[in-house]
Amino acid sequence: MVDRLGTIERGEERATLLAGTYFFFALASYFILRAVRDAAGVAAGTSGLPWLFTGTLITTLVLNPVYGSVVARLPVRRFIPIVYRVFIALLLSFAAVIRYGPPSGSRSPFSRCSALSALRYSVYGGHCRCS
Repeated sequence: MVDRLGTIERGEERATLLAGTYFFFALASYFILRAVRDAAGVAAGTSGLPWLFTGTLITTLVLNPVYGSVVARLPVRRFIPIVYRVFIALLLSFAAVIRYGPPSGSRSPFSRCSALSALRYSVYGGHCRCS
């Protein structure tokens, strides 16, 4: 069955398994966080939605140049693990805010989660082009 999906060279089994496992958990975590993000959007009400989208835009505009400079300076072999670790740290910080944060929540997870999802897909695309 694996032969139908592609060729895995000898010695690549571990890396392929780790990449697939990471991809699964990264997407699963986003689908869990998306529910939290949507709940924050509903809690803000329809009058707060424009501000949430503005916050998402500003967060993305701030993170994108930082992300671009890291991509430009590092080789793919160093860049991908660093970005994955940053994503893991952000996901753990989201979990901490959800668990220990104020009961009413905050509007910033909406913007951070949306910006993180945009950057996450660009990492996948960049990794596929460079491998």
